[in-house]
Amino acid sequence: MGSQGRCMGCNEMFSGESSFNMHRAGTYGVPIYEGKKIVGYTPHERHCLTVDQLLAKGMVKNERGVWTTGEKMSQDVIDQRSGQKHPGNDEEDTDVDD
Repeated sequence: MGSQGRCMGCNEMFSGESSFNMHRAGTYGVPIYEGKKIVGYTPHERHCLTVDQLLAKGMVKNERGVWTTGEKMSQDVIDQRSGQKHPGNDEEDTDVDD
């Protein structure tokens, strides 16, 4: 999934992979064994959560109608993830043994 995508199951839009994955629940098919050999799988139980369940997880639908994880990131976290330095954080971290 790219930066934004629509779920084909529930037709909702999600801001990215994290929010998309948060809206899905249930197991994939579990292997059925005969001895050490897999002879089949149970039916998968993956499904989309309801709007009430998404809200209960803290997810938020933004002004564009796109579901997000609801996490608010500080500028430091955004900069860290994008590889940029935040002004005022020019010092290198150094460990000093006493």
